[in-house]
Amino acid sequence: VGATASVVAARVRGVGAEQALVAGLLSNIGDYVVLERLASQPALLADASRLERALAQHGPGIGALVCRHWLLGDDVVEAVARARDWRHQADGAPSLAEVVLCARYHALLSLQKTAQLVKSAEIPALRVLGETLTPQVSVEIIRESRARVEALQQALG
Repeated sequence: VGATASVVAARVRGVGAEQALVAGLLSNIGDYVVLERLASQPALLADASRLERALAQHGPGIGALVCRHWLLGDDVVEAVARARDWRHQADGAPSLAEVVLCARYHALLSLQKTAQLVKSAEIPALRVLGETLTPQVSVEIIRESRARVEALQQALG
């Protein structure tokens, strides 16, 4: 989600690509804490639907607490807290949280995890793209995100 968030931020006025990258990378950090806590409960880990509910219910809030503890700023805290809230829409100017939601939407599309998505018309945060969201726009965002990830992988060897 991080690379995709930086791509989306580059299309949005007022949201920095670097901050979007950080917020996107950390958007699921609370899930790791939840998974660590559930490691001692194999029955729950084996039930995919219960596990997904636990992650959705607790992951964003715990992630926001981690980001607040790390002093990452209110915008990152809010973006992590709302990373699964498809109904979120900021008042006024586009927000970092909306950029991360757009990135999550496109990341799930690129991974073909459409079962986790609601219809694009039901995601107010997609407004930050400032244009009608077409399949072509989505393809461009996904391609550019993949290119950034591949470039980073090559740079790291």
